[in-house]
Amino acid sequence: REDFAGSAQDRRRAMVARSVRDLLEDGYS
Repeated sequence: REDFAGSAQDRRRAMVARSVRDLLEDGYS
């Protein structure tokens, strides 16, 4: 289903964004 695929994509995007933010914070710290 489109809505399910969209939810999964948003969830993965959010997880990736959090991982990237953590990496950036570790790099700048």
